[in-house]
Amino acid sequence: MAGWVAGAGGAAQAQGLQVDGQIGYGLNHRNHQVGGGRLTDLNTAAVAVSYLGLYGREDLGVGQSVVYRLESSLNPATGEVGKTFAGSHRYFDRQAYLGWEHQAGASLTLGRQFHAATERIVYSFDVLLRAGANVHLSPTALYGLNSYQGYDGRVDNAVKLRLGHLLQGTTLAASYGTGLQDGARPRGASHSWELSHVQPQAYAVGLAYVRYNATAPIPGTDQWPNNSFWTWGLNWTWGAVRPYVAYYHSRLTPSATGVDWVNRIWGLGLRWQSSERFVWRVAHYRDQGLGLDHVAGRDGRKVTLVLLGEYLLSPHTSLYGLAARNTLAGGYLTEPVASSALGRDSSARALLFYSIGINHRF
Repeated sequence: MAGWVAGAGGAAQAQGLQVDGQIGYGLNHRNHQVGGGRLTDLNTAAVAVSYLGLYGREDLGVGQSVVYRLESSLNPATGEVGKTFAGSHRYFDRQAYLGWEHQAGASLTLGRQFHAATERIVYSFDVLLRAGANVHLSPTALYGLNSYQGYDGRVDNAVKLRLGHLLQGTTLAASYGTGLQDGARPRGASHSWELSHVQPQAYAVGLAYVRYNATAPIPGTDQWPNNSFWTWGLNWTWGAVRPYVAYYHSRLTPSATGVDWVNRIWGLGLRWQSSERFVWRVAHYRDQGLGLDHVAGRDGRKVTLVLLGEYLLSPHTSLYGLAARNTLAGGYLTEPVASSALGRDSSARALLFYSIGINHRF
């Protein structure tokens, strides 16, 4: 994800077709896996997803440009290209959009892309830049993923309007995903907005919201559930240190049980560049879940701690090492979604994840 952010900035400067991306590979180790064992594997780097991006712009004059981006995930372990959270294969699974941009900061983009809220989290709220390639590094409910369509982080058939550089650093953005039309009712439609104020070398603060509608009603009823998600966050520069603070609130309205599933998550982070070549990050997430899986009384807590160190071999290549710990309590010990994603053995209350590897951005 860090590479994606850098790539988006590069697109704003380039003319014609450009290529960017990232390749990462790491040795990963997990304990307390299903059956009580451990798992060690070689796979794409845990700290950032490998991807290939094609982007560009055409100058239309009078400060206006046509912009586009085609972006596909990569798995350097197998050579696979393009795979969504839902498991389906698409060549450009990450982003595929075309749009208009004005040098004053306004843009309008059409296609598969991030919602406005997700972009703000990437830019300002999370010290890891939402780069983790697995759930050992972040709570399942974090970042407002679409739980009705495979926990995807992007939205198909979306239009996004961004008004930047307002009031010397204020940005307002809104986006809408059409979903699938079913007569007069849009199945799976979604919308989002964000409002932020950013001074790049000093601080960033913002508020964001996203709502996803279900793709089908509750069986036997005409009730259509939805997943609403709102968040606020900030970061600021303090010498060589940059602290991050954010709060995330997710609510899935009733299933057949009539119980809301709510996640209240605090995220704290710290980035420290201790020297020209060493960068350190620490992230702490505290997820309080209520009515987990829409089960009354199934309340629990999951705490995630991530420690990450990077050594910069060059401006484009780095070595990394990380350790992550997930501790579960209460209803999270019987909640199947998080346990399955973590590969947790049913008797374990805490899991450790380690990874060492290399990343190259191009």
